Amino acid sequence: MGEQRTYGTTAPGASTHGGAENRTRLGISWAFPFPTSLTTRFQATRIVLGRSEDCDVVLQGAEISRRHAEVLRIGSEWVIHDLGSRNGVHMDAARIESAMLRQGSVLRLGEWIGIVSSFELETESEASRFRHLSPGFVGGAHVQSAVADAERVAQTRARIVIQGETGAGKKQLSQAIHHWSGRTGKFVVVNCAALSDGCAERELFGDAGGGVLGHIQAAETGTLLLDKITDMPVSLQPKLLRALEEQVVVPLGGSAAVPVNVRVIVATQEPLERAVEQQRLRADLCARLSGLTIVLPPLRQRREDIPGLFAHLLQRHWHGPLPAVDPRLVECLCGHYWPYNVSELEQLSSYLSDAHPQEACLSIAHLPKSMRQLARSEHPASTNAGFDDMTLRETVVRQDLEKRQQREHDLGSLREALRLCDGNVSRAANALGISRQKIYRMLRSASATELEALRQPAAPSDATPAHTRS
Repeated sequence: MGEQRTYGTTAPGASTHGGAENRTRLGISWAFPFPTSLTTRFQATRIVLGRSEDCDVVLQGAEISRRHAEVLRIGSEWVIHDLGSRNGVHMDAARIESAMLRQGSVLRLGEWIGIVSSFELETESEASRFRHLSPGFVGGAHVQSAVADAERVAQTRARIVIQGETGAGKKQLSQAIHHWSGRTGKFVVVNCAALSDGCAERELFGDAGGGVLGHIQAAETGTLLLDKITDMPVSLQPKLLRALEEQVVVPLGGSAAVPVNVRVIVATQEPLERAVEQQRLRADLCARLSGLTIVLPPLRQRREDIPGLFAHLLQRHWHGPLPAVDPRLVECLCGHYWPYNVSELEQLSSYLSDAHPQEACLSIAHLPKSMRQLARSEHPASTNAGFDDMTLRETVVRQDLEKRQQREHDLGSLREALRLCDGNVSRAANALGISRQKIYRMLRSASATELEALRQPAAPSDATPAHTRS
């Protein structure tokens, strides 16, 4: 659906911010229409986006103009400018003529939604795009980077701590680790905040007299997730520590220790050390639980994942054929703060499925009223951020002129070199001191008029390569 020219914005190059030491640059991660793998890195000083095949970034769509917008480098900043498109350029839900780009900003050009993101200079591999990582666990580059070590050690005895905000996906990652580990037992979740002092020991270790199997034994040869570990009753922590150290449990009312083979993962919303400092978690238990710590990024820090997650969750909850989704709805979702992260997005997907099961296309009108109001309050009108229209127009005109002059000079030099070399591309490339591939790229990008001019003989001029003149 979209295409990006390799000469425009994809080839690795020097950083535009912070010198050679800075290995990242801004760009746009196009997240909708989903699925898409299009990424635009800001490497050229001017990047034209639109439907026309001669644009640097080709975005196909009925609402995209032939030359829709351009991204310009002005000083150390990047600015997006509307090229008079029919449907406009929107940043953070406000229509703009021109605006400075900032990481995390949500762009909408026609049907396309993009997130201004920071990228490593090296070309991002296809494997780091949004995808299924294990049954029920999906994510893009940020999540894949965060969980890479967890997948690597899943089949070892390494201890794992998963840290993240409410609803960030700690349970789903734990299930993924269980899946990657190949362990044959069950995946058992214990909400430590729900364990009361009165029955916590019975729930965790079992009851010998009542024949109740505790959570730990239920996870035999499997994985036990201790969620909200910092909220576990302090009175229970020494017994859990013994079970972990000796790999045995003693059921309530029993005397015989029962060996257990269980992989324990802990999940927390805060660093374990903070709970130790506040005496909510024993230091020795913290030491026993600590190991590889995986910090899951909140949804607002990986907005480019939102369209893919929304599609995944809609598919899970929708009854019948999936509806189309209006780009303006996706724009709203990408701009939302998501205080409860993926769990909040899942609740929204479930609500839409239940409330609008017959809709052929979901739009902003179908969102809960509270979210529609939030969408209006969260997106103030964008400004030109210090670039007045006259300055921007003058910069655009100057850069257009410089680009045309350079192009005319390059094509004139190529025409003369081909004349002198009897049309032999290899010899012409040697004469100009460039590669054959560059000549072919110039020919592919030339217009019909320019190609016709290349076929005409040219009189000797200043465009003649210096080292080919007598």
